[in-house]
Amino acid sequence: MRQIKFLILIYLLLLAGCASEVHQKIKLDIPAYSPINIQEFQEIILIPFIISSEKPGAASIPAAENVGEEEKEEEKEKEKEKKDEEEKQLAAAQKKIEPGLDAQAEVIKYFVTELSRKFKGQVRLEDRPLPSAELLHKPEYWQSLSPDSQATLIFTGHGRFQEEIRKAILYRSDLYRADQSEEDLFAPEKKLASRHVFTLELNVALIKPETGEVLLERNFKETKITPDLKYPARFALYELLQRVKLILFRQIFAEERPQERYLLLK
Repeated sequence: MRQIKFLILIYLLLLAGCASEVHQKIKLDIPAYSPINIQEFQEIILIPFIISSEKPGAASIPAAENVGEEEKEEEKEKEKEKKDEEEKQLAAAQKKIEPGLDAQAEVIKYFVTELSRKFKGQVRLEDRPLPSAELLHKPEYWQSLSPDSQATLIFTGHGRFQEEIRKAILYRSDLYRADQSEEDLFAPEKKLASRHVFTLELNVALIKPETGEVLLERNFKETKITPDLKYPARFALYELLQRVKLILFRQIFAEERPQERYLLLK
C-alpha cells in the first residue's frame, strides 16, 4: 500500500513539473520555399556562364586576420623597413601558383554534373555561352531562342573568379601550433605573412523561355583564404561552388533541412 502511495506521489510531482512548462522545443525537417515548381519541367538547358577570371597578384588590401585602423598606423613604420623583403616573398609566392584555369568551363561542368544527379528530367548543355549578361532580363531574346518550350527551364548566369596573394599581419596566437618550437614561442608578437585568397562572385538565373520570365535569380559571393600558397585554384573553385550549390539547390528543389520550432503547451 505504501509503495502504491509513493508511486502516486511521484506521478503527481511529474505532472506538476510538466504543467510548469509552457512550450516544448522540437526538431522538424522543413522544406525551403521555392518560386519554381520544378516538377512542371521536363528539361533543363544549361547555357555556359560568362565568367571572367583574374590572374594572381599581390594585393595591398589586408586579409581577414589583419588588425584595425589604429594598429595599422603603428605598423606602417615597420612595414617600410621590411618592404623589400615582403616584395621578394610575394614574387616568390606568385611563381609557385599553378597556371590559370578555365573558370568558365569548370563552372558549367560542375553544374551539369550536379543537376544531372538531382533533376529527374533531361539536362542538356548548349555549346554557345551567354552572349551578354544584359540578356538575362530580355524576354524577347529567350522567346526567340526557344519559342515552343513549355516544359523547358534555362539555367545560366555570369560571374567572376579571382585569385590573389594578400599580405596579412598575424598575432602570435594566430600562429600557435601544438608542435611549435621554442624559437616560435619567443618570436615577435606580430608577424607579416602571405595569404592565398580565392573569390567567386556568381549571378545565377533560371528562366522560362516560353515567356522570358526570370523565375529565380540569386547573387553569391564566396571567399576562401588559406596560408597554403601552392593551393590549386581548381580545388578552391570546387569548394566555393559547393557552397553556392548548397544554398541554390535548396531553393530550386525545395529541399528539406532540420529546423527547431517551439510547440506551445496548454
